[in-house]
Amino acid sequence: NMVSEYMTDPSHSVHNVYIRPGTDLAIISYYVDGTRILDISDPENPVEVGYYDTTEDTGLYDGNWGTYAYLPSGNIISSDRENGLFIFSTPLISNEYEETPEEFAFNQSSFQAFYFVMSGTDMYGDLLEAGDWIGLFNGDVCVGSREWPGEAVDIPTMGDDGFEYSEGYLQEGDIPTFKIYDASEDMIYSAFPSNNFAFADAQIFFVDEISGMLGYELSLDAGANLVSFYTLPDDNSIANVIGECPGNMAGVLTEGMAAACVNDQWIGTLIEIDLTDGYWILADNPDTLTGYGTNYDPGRVYDLHYGANLISYSSLGSADLSSSIPDDVEDLFLGILSQGSAAMNTDSLGWVGSLTTFDAGVGYWIIVSDDLSFSYETGSMARSEIRRYIETRPSGSAFEVAQSPNQAFYFVDTITLDEGVIEDGDWLLSYNGHTLTGIRQWQGVMIDIPAMGLSESRGTEGYLENGDIPTFKLFKQSTGEYIPL
Repeated sequence: NMVSEYMTDPSHSVHNVYIRPGTDLAIISYYVDGTRILDISDPENPVEVGYYDTTEDTGLYDGNWGTYAYLPSGNIISSDRENGLFIFSTPLISNEYEETPEEFAFNQSSFQAFYFVMSGTDMYGDLLEAGDWIGLFNGDVCVGSREWPGEAVDIPTMGDDGFEYSEGYLQEGDIPTFKIYDASEDMIYSAFPSNNFAFADAQIFFVDEISGMLGYELSLDAGANLVSFYTLPDDNSIANVIGECPGNMAGVLTEGMAAACVNDQWIGTLIEIDLTDGYWILADNPDTLTGYGTNYDPGRVYDLHYGANLISYSSLGSADLSSSIPDDVEDLFLGILSQGSAAMNTDSLGWVGSLTTFDAGVGYWIIVSDDLSFSYETGSMARSEIRRYIETRPSGSAFEVAQSPNQAFYFVDTITLDEGVIEDGDWLLSYNGHTLTGIRQWQGVMIDIPAMGLSESRGTEGYLENGDIPTFKLFKQSTGEYIPL
């Protein structure tokens, strides 16, 4: 018995009807009416949910005379008699074999084990979603992966069986590490299992849960480093994030607070690291700070007060300065200072200076003309418009300047010489007496010349103190001549 019927026009002809396996979709090659998709979950009431007209011809047998609806990719192929082959994709049909993320590709080995992951959470603490991936690694080498189906899954894990294709894979007794590919964020980050199992061939292991955590790795130079954190561990104490005392860190400074390592303990009003703040970290030697957290939030709100605010950058990657600041408050931003570079917001030229981007892991002094609240704009526009100030320092120790947490910037837009002219690539230098306190390359536009101040940080001896007036020189790149300014 006929339950119901569907037609576009009584005078038009249908060529073929196909039912997509695993769905409630009927896919039709409908001659002059192209390709049609019906939802037949209610057979008595079929509903058209998609269509594409392949021709403007009107003959009874013109247009789409053949459709293939069974590709694992979910794509639909239709053949138009006049206009050729059409390939359609539709969110109505899922891809039966999502492509493995490049970083999660691996080779099959004759030595293998299976790690069953029963549940997992992402870097926000939310349950993993179908379409995410879990990968197992030996160092930086992926040794197995599987797409998360929304429930417990077995992840093949490969060992080194002596052939070239398994070089770097797990040896008996090695403990693999876990990573998550977060499809919604298009991001890979570390994950930590509730229990660890050493690899053994032909074994099955059950991991109750893995927890995704975003990691950070901040490289520090000897001396002063202006940094910030886009995620932090639950224990955000100075000792846990910066390191034990005594150690390599002599002190940490933030807006209005500080911590110092004295008599084998951290003292001062600064006792915890906050995600919204920037920090000067004073290191005795080069070092790297690493950690993990589940509190990453690019949309974090910053409450700024009139004047200078030392804050973080909340996002991964880099973004253009102007595009990252919401339009409705950008006029209130007067200047931005970072480690050794600065930018000033001008009425006629917009942002000028060597600082052109916000970067992950960097701290910033934001100077505003009124109290305000804002969140960084972190969309594709901010990231696509990046332009960087790039300079190559003259060689030799005579041009080296130690970074100080006490710094100022002198913006210059015109250089007039008694003889000759300044050329792009020449250098502007600031001094306290005979001590070099800053250097910046001239590139034909208004630029910021740094001037470092005296501090407790190593290497700042002889630098400027409050009230000192720096002197300036021009170093001609072509001749090596120094010209007082």
